[in-house]
Amino acid sequence: MAEVVKVSKSTQKKSILNWFLSCAVGGNYEFMHGVGFMYSMVPVVKELYPNDVEKQKETLTRHLTFLNTEPEVGTVIHGVTIAMEEQVAAGADCDADQIVGLKSALMGPLAGIGDTVTQGLVKTILLAICVDMGLKGNIVAPLIFFVLYTAYILGMGRFMFNTGY
Repeated sequence: MAEVVKVSKSTQKKSILNWFLSCAVGGNYEFMHGVGFMYSMVPVVKELYPNDVEKQKETLTRHLTFLNTEPEVGTVIHGVTIAMEEQVAAGADCDADQIVGLKSALMGPLAGIGDTVTQGLVKTILLAICVDMGLKGNIVAPLIFFVLYTAYILGMGRFMFNTGY
């Protein structure tokens, strides 16, 4: 087995940013968030296989599969997947079916947890506070909601990614 090539922090950040900017853009009934996930893996795959275009195509095609999870909490899947792809690139016993299987196994439970926490609790509480502030005449209430919710999204996403990686 060759030495494991670690994906740089810069590439990890690009991957997460690509995910946040595209997770639902290519959403359809065949792949759901799969197109966004595949796009988020582009910087990682380019770093792992810089001179092997065929391996890049094979790896990206593997990640163009059905994926439906909550975007922030679901970034744990990205962290785990990148760690496993590093192992595959080094020639470890980890294969493509294991990566796809793990993604499939994690997406449902993480969606349930993420939807409950993010959509059911955090967003609802922040909206309740900011709508009340807005009804009382505070014109910066929408900005407060935007800043706090964006901070939550980015912070939770990065935390969950690091947890998975």
